[in-house]
Amino acid sequence: MPRVISVNAAGYNPNVLEIGGSLSNGGFEKQGAGTLTLSGFNNLTSPSAGSAVLKAGVLAVKDQNPLRLYGGNPATVTVTGNATLRSSQNTG
Repeated sequence: MPRVISVNAAGYNPNVLEIGGSLSNGGFEKQGAGTLTLSGFNNLTSPSAGSAVLKAGVLAVKDQNPLRLYGGNPATVTVTGNATLRSSQNTG
């Protein structure tokens, strides 16, 4: 079972949590209606359901590095329900 990161919304302003450090040794599950931003390099390992599972709210990444597996390959991301995956990477 991956670790659970829950970021809830409060009132009119959704709570926001930014993790700039490395997530390693497993995947994670994002819960709660708030926004989780990943901005650091990560070394996720792929659990059976995927490296990152979004169950609610928003997962924002600044570029492709936060969603990397150990060894540099892209991670598997599973989005369920009303969850949103958002990237602010400049593609131009």
